[in-house]
Amino acid sequence: MVFVVVGLSELFTENLFGPTTAVIDRHQRSAWIQPGRLWAVVLVLNLVGGAVMAAIFSVEGTLPVGATSSRK
Repeated sequence: MVFVVVGLSELFTENLFGPTTAVIDRHQRSAWIQPGRLWAVVLVLNLVGGAVMAAIFSVEGTLPVGATSSRK
């Protein structure tokens, strides 16, 4: 969430309402192909990005010393 706010970016769900209502308004199955493809690509790339970030942060030395220890 910090990256979204600081980077002045937008969440995927912020722009989801417009295309979804347009597809529903058409009442055709073929209208769901393009948004479905987009949603599938977004899902896959989010999972890939999460895996890449997990891999980066799991490498020793990536985070400063003590960043992963819990304080009591």
